[in-house]
Amino acid sequence: MTVISQELEQSLNQYDEMQSLHFQAISGFRNHDPDMKDLNFQRSRAFEDLKNQLRCHLETRRTDSRDSVKQEFMDRLENIINKEKVIACLTAEYRQAIIRQKGRMGQGKKALTGYGNACIS
Repeated sequence: MTVISQELEQSLNQYDEMQSLHFQAISGFRNHDPDMKDLNFQRSRAFEDLKNQLRCHLETRRTDSRDSVKQEFMDRLENIINKEKVIACLTAEYRQAIIRQKGRMGQGKKALTGYGNACIS
């Protein structure tokens, strides 16, 4: 009988929590700038942990006649993948906003340069 180990269950829960926090941080980027370096570090750690737990689970699994356990496990993984797609879209949107902001800042810098030393005094 296949049973999800406590370690795998914990990894799934932690990854889900991390996704929720990242969704909140990235979806609210219009109000503040999320620390993408920190978010990327957290995501990498959570992903590696989940990947290792899944690999361990697959290596030690046995045949299970209960489809409900398999289906629950597959539903959780599908949910994680769907959330990843949403977060990826939000991240792309955030990146485009940064690119637009950088362009506006460049235009402002050119305008200030046009005034020359008059702006310094």
